[in-house]
Amino acid sequence: LLYNNLFILSKPLQLMKKNKLMNTITWKGKPFKQLSFGKSKSAGRNSSGSITIFHRGGGSKRLQRRIDFLRNTLSTGVVERIEYDPNRSSRIALIRWSHIEIGTKARSVENYDKKEEFVSEGPSFFSYILACDQMKVGDNIMNNHLDSAEGPTISLAKAQKKTFAEKHALVNGALELVSANPVFPSREPRTKTLEDRQLYQKIGTNCTLAQATLGSFIHNVERIPGLGGTLVRAAGTFGQLVQKFENKRVCVVRLPSGRQYLLDLLCRATIGVVSNASHNTRKLTKAGQSRWLGKRPVVRGVAMNPIDHPHGGGEGRTKGGRPSVSPWGKPTKGARTACRNLRRKDLRYTSSLTKV
Repeated sequence: LLYNNLFILSKPLQLMKKNKLMNTITWKGKPFKQLSFGKSKSAGRNSSGSITIFHRGGGSKRLQRRIDFLRNTLSTGVVERIEYDPNRSSRIALIRWSHIEIGTKARSVENYDKKEEFVSEGPSFFSYILACDQMKVGDNIMNNHLDSAEGPTISLAKAQKKTFAEKHALVNGALELVSANPVFPSREPRTKTLEDRQLYQKIGTNCTLAQATLGSFIHNVERIPGLGGTLVRAAGTFGQLVQKFENKRVCVVRLPSGRQYLLDLLCRATIGVVSNASHNTRKLTKAGQSRWLGKRPVVRGVAMNPIDHPHGGGEGRTKGGRPSVSPWGKPTKGARTACRNLRRKDLRYTSSLTKV
């Protein structure tokens, strides 16, 4: 039974397969060999091999994937396939990149979607990125353009008027090889054309927050420029660009938790929502599925011996009349654990920036 052209409702020959939806668009083969590697398991144990976390350990054997969170190749790419990654909740996409600079023919969205606009000459390479929602095989995506790598743009009235052909150095008609003749970004003010706005709204495009449109959904957001995306990477999550302060070179980004962060306008992010939005609706139908994920059973304190837990021992189910505590004697069930004085204040949004 095909469901929304994306999932197949499996036949319930076993109880664990009852009402289970199987994805039909993910890659069924092995991962890309050059971007995967093995790793020994050490979950729940310290360097000496002693158990330090009781409820972690084991799990199925899996390969690690090298995910490109930096997205600093300054090129265009094509989605080769969408794969399942056992190490994260979202899907990943294998991208074939080309080291080229986009010329005038490929700047508009209409020409950008055509594969014949991208030359096959020059070195091509592959990388894994986080797959966006509604991303499919054959889609064209891009990283930040070389000419637009500077910070915030200014209005047309204050900018230096240049034609589009003057701002882009062209070789052989439309395209220029970056490896042969590199072009470094300038710090001079430039205008944001209509083609730029349309291109920076395309799903999968990676650009700076200065180039992103206000109100757009973003993910894989950087905290510090150049260190790679660390925020908003879980399945089905997205952040939103709320406000820009171009004179202070900062912007306000609302995270999935609802907290608003102040980030540098040179921090980069990817347009769109993270894939696999139905991850929170999955059901583990048997205990073995938790063991596959590396989760061990949770044992109650009253079921232990007195040497193992403060609630252990006694005749019958009793904890000795004391309040609920952890195995180390610290209060639990409602006790505050966060230290309010040590919270990060440099990333929190303050209303003082509105007074400009």
